[in-house]
Amino acid sequence: MSTIAESAHNLPHITMKGEMIEGTFMRPDPITYLQSVVVLPVLILGLCIVALIFYFIALLFRFCCKCVKCKPSNVPISDDELSLLITRRKNKIISFTAFLVVIVLSDHLTFYGLSLLNSGVNHIIKAIKVLADNFDMLNGAVNRMTEASIYLNYNMMMMRTQCGGSNAGSSIASLNSGISSLSTITSVPGPVLNMFVSYLNAYLLDKKDMVYYIIYAIFMAIAILYTVAYFLRSTVLMKVLVFLSWILTLVLTIVYVIEWILLTIMGDLCYNVTNSILSYLQSGTLYNLLNYYINCEGINPFKKPYDTVANSLDAIIAIIDVTKTIDPTCAYLVGAQTGISVMKTNLAVVLTAFECSPFSLAWKEFVEVGICSDSLGGFFILWVSHIGLAWGICMSMFLSSLVWQYFEDKFWNLKSGHVQPYDEEVASFSIVTDKIDDMKD
Repeated sequence: MSTIAESAHNLPHITMKGEMIEGTFMRPDPITYLQSVVVLPVLILGLCIVALIFYFIALLFRFCCKCVKCKPSNVPISDDELSLLITRRKNKIISFTAFLVVIVLSDHLTFYGLSLLNSGVNHIIKAIKVLADNFDMLNGAVNRMTEASIYLNYNMMMMRTQCGGSNAGSSIASLNSGISSLSTITSVPGPVLNMFVSYLNAYLLDKKDMVYYIIYAIFMAIAILYTVAYFLRSTVLMKVLVFLSWILTLVLTIVYVIEWILLTIMGDLCYNVTNSILSYLQSGTLYNLLNYYINCEGINPFKKPYDTVANSLDAIIAIIDVTKTIDPTCAYLVGAQTGISVMKTNLAVVLTAFECSPFSLAWKEFVEVGICSDSLGGFFILWVSHIGLAWGICMSMFLSSLVWQYFEDKFWNLKSGHVQPYDEEVASFSIVTDKIDDMKD
């Protein structure tokens, strides 16, 4: 169990009744469990959407109405007013800059999350390739058994008609039935798994990375454009960026809430992944299958078709032995014995390939390392990155709407110790010009 899995497992689980429950996968029952996973993230999403809607309304008022703008009403005429204005301007600019840094750092954190996620996908692909190779080997062995059974069937018929051997029809039929069952089990998985590997390479490695690079570029562009708008003192560009940031904040909030839900489920599943799955299944065919191939406990579920073929071969060997005593010079004895030898050799390959060891190792590579360690770790870091981006964009949006109020020369160029001397005519003229500016706004 990884530290990330434990952290994701420890995320709050709150039911519709407001009760905290333990994050045991699908316990006490699936409905209650899923409620406990969804309630808090959806509540946070609702609050964020409401806050964004109110902020959007406030922005509309600020764009249209002077009464809710934050621009200073006039140039300060005393040291105290000047000091207060400069301090406020400085604090807003520092906060604005700090959240731009948050955007950049969170955006770069994406690369670390991607590297872990890609490592997990590579482990998954490696495990799938092991299984695919195993099934391809199985399919090859079964195909050779099928060919040998045709050759064996011919020799057994000729032994019966030419050498006085017993009828092996029922044993041959049983043999073919067992081989058919093995063929059904082994023929499909290999090609399907190989095709799955090609899709994982295409979509979870190449195309996924391309999408994240585009997302990375978008947020870097937002941070750079905010910086350009600040240095150019462009109110228009700031307002455009605020509108784009509002949309991005909404999208990011929805994304990280969905990721929160999925991450919690993955954390609970991966906290003790084998026990979580088996305790959920409890019993049945799937439970027996997984228990054997994960823990190497119980009976090989594919032993039955193997036993059918093995028992049929024993019956055919007995018929061949009887035929030897009747006609030791029978020309078809060697062919039948060769067929039996080929069948037994490939049947041993089938039994070895169906043992739990290769599947158990593939399970650990696929689930415990690929999904529950590296992929979960990368997913967790991407979630943290998206939260950082959401709050960085949101706060930059909010602070930029305050910073642009200082873009006018009379507020931007103020310095400590440079208080304008008070003059009633200048002050009156300044008030008048402010009102004219307000009318223009």
